[in-house]
Parts: sequence; structure tokens; C-alpha cells
Amino acid sequence: MTPAITFQKAVKEPDLGEDGIARAVIGKKEFAIVRKGGSFYGMDGICTHGGGPLGEGTLREGMLVCPWD
Repeated sequence: MTPAITFQKAVKEPDLGEDGIARAVIGKKEFAIVRKGGSFYGMDGICTHGGGPLGEGTLREGMLVCPWD
């Protein structure tokens, strides 16, 4: 049996402009939300190299860059 998929609101669309990045916490999990090309993308909010908060990062050549980089 396939587990049910649930969705959770993370940010309000007007609050995140094009090429915008936001930090979202859902339960105990932190996410980085990126708006690029009119689409929204969500990913783990903690950088794997040093534990930096990706929701405070920047976009560089279409890549989300850790603020601690």
C-alpha cells in the first residue's frame, strides 16, 4: 500500500518574488523554498557541508548557495 501524501503551506506566494528564497519550518523540519521561473521548489533547509541555513542563502547561476559558503 502506498502511503498517503500530505501537503503543508510553507510560504504565501506574494511574499516570495521571482528568484526569492524563504525559510520554512514544518513540524521540526526546516526547508528552503525557492521561486525560480515562476515555479516553486522546496528542499532540505540545512546545507550538507556545514549545516548552514539554506533559506538564508543566495541564488548564483541558478544554484542555491549556502550563506556560510
